[in-house]
Amino acid sequence: QALAQQANTAWVNWQQQLETRQIEQQRLTELRQQGQQDEDQRRDALEKTRLDWQDCKNKIEQALAHLTELNATPQMVNVNELANWQQQLEKIQQHIQRLGHLNLAAPDALADVSARHD
Repeated sequence: QALAQQANTAWVNWQQQLETRQIEQQRLTELRQQGQQDEDQRRDALEKTRLDWQDCKNKIEQALAHLTELNATPQMVNVNELANWQQQLEKIQQHIQRLGHLNLAAPDALADVSARHD
């Protein structure tokens, strides 16, 4: 009977250790998964930042190319006037849209007709 009691005590001990290890393993698995999620989120944020940086870099290069075409330098641009220019550009775009589709060949056609009548 003492041997059975020892075996039962050992069995209960072993089950408790197993349960403790399973709980620890589950905790570690959850930590690993959380770490993986955090890593994925950071990687996504880093990729978005990299793409945003590349977009800004491209816009700067385009702006510099336009300035070069105009024989201007960034120092020559008055940043305070940019908002005003943007508003004027938007107004012009609205006027163009209100005009609708234009026949760009019309002035040439009119000149041809006028030349024939003269």
